[in-house]
Amino acid sequence: MTPRKTMATTVRAVRTVFAKRGRATTFVALALATFLLFIWLPVKLTPGNDFLFQLSIMRWSDFVLFGMLSLLNALLMLMQWHLHKTQQDAKAGFATVAVSGAGGVSAVFASMLGTASCSACVAGILGFLGSGSVLLLLKYGRMITVVAVAMVIVAIWFAARRVDGICVSCDREKKTC
Repeated sequence: MTPRKTMATTVRAVRTVFAKRGRATTFVALALATFLLFIWLPVKLTPGNDFLFQLSIMRWSDFVLFGMLSLLNALLMLMQWHLHKTQQDAKAGFATVAVSGAGGVSAVFASMLGTASCSACVAGILGFLGSGSVLLLLKYGRMITVVAVAMVIVAIWFAARRVDGICVSCDREKKTC
């Protein structure tokens, strides 16, 4: 698939998802909830941390990255919800289910790794991995966040293909599969 065709497929899928009434409001609510979750988790999991302190230690780049991850995750959740509501996955084959599951898992994992841009977040959320892992995540936090965004974009692309009616296993329209 060429980049132009990929972008056209994604744009068509986004238009299809947002064509339903109330989806824009749902998108905004999901994005806001996801963004607040990125801030609330470190507050809850780090002893002595509170909401205002968490906001004070975050840099503008953290807000931008969390905002981007929140918007992308909200779009992915809305696409998955649209697929569930229209029941396009009701008779899905193994390949479609595997891609859907992988996309969802990678989005959750990417969201978790996206909090690696803040040292308090890493200590609170990923502290169970040990000090060496936490130091590695602190050193490469920005790169990990960029990879997290890329993982969510790939998951959105797979969901967009299914919304647009392209068969994942044979790369053709479902009508001809």
